[in-house]
Amino acid sequence: MNELVSGAIGVSIQLNANKIYMPDIFDLRDKVIKYIDVCDELIQDLEGRQIDASNSGFINLVEKDTTNLKINDLPLDMLSLSENKGNRFKINFKCDLVNSYINWTGETNQNKSIYIIFWFDEPKTMQQITNNNVKIDSFEIPIIANGIREVSFKENRTLYRKKFRNLLLFAPSISNMITAEGNNSMTDTQSKNIFLTLQLQNYAYIRHIPIYVFKQNAVNFEIRLQNVEFDFTNSYLEMPSGLSYSGTSVMFNAVYQD
Repeated sequence: MNELVSGAIGVSIQLNANKIYMPDIFDLRDKVIKYIDVCDELIQDLEGRQIDASNSGFINLVEKDTTNLKINDLPLDMLSLSENKGNRFKINFKCDLVNSYINWTGETNQNKSIYIIFWFDEPKTMQQITNNNVKIDSFEIPIIANGIREVSFKENRTLYRKKFRNLLLFAPSISNMITAEGNNSMTDTQSKNIFLTLQLQNYAYIRHIPIYVFKQNAVNFEIRLQNVEFDFTNSYLEMPSGLSYSGTSVMFNAVYQD
């Protein structure tokens, strides 16, 4: 079973060298990293760079405030969502990211990248789980024009101030379903070009996460959010330029505490 998480940040890492240092992410400096996902089924990042799905590399993680190489040359395949099917490799320590790196053994190409998600504990959003009773409700995010980069959520009074345990993406292989708002449902392939940001009072604790990660009907272990809240009107989807998704909708089923 996956452990509870309350934050996630996605980053694109250009494959421009054989030894690639991690970016310095301010909001992760004092956070316990629970898991790292390699999103090898993503098609492109937000800058339009193609994702290299070969996982031809090894990750090295240094523990914060030490010189201890806590994880030494762990194959990226071990962190790959296509390989582990949600059975995530536990990290569970604070990382010194600026001294951590990837040994890349594949082709170097500055027009390609790998995409990594850091799942972590975020004290600003995590709340105690007081019971195991949950409800499920759906919400829809329509894309109304081609070529737009950002789509904001609409206000949702039903889910206002709810404590979320999971978000389940509905994205069939072929769009054969018309949504409540009269749009085509987002397909599985289309979902691999779209990124989710959830905010609570303007703090983006779920940031640039590929939405396909939330399609969990074929995984061994689902994501477990620790009763997090988010503001619908401050949360949004992002996508690279040039996509023609007008007339489609992203559909989520929200699992929240009853």
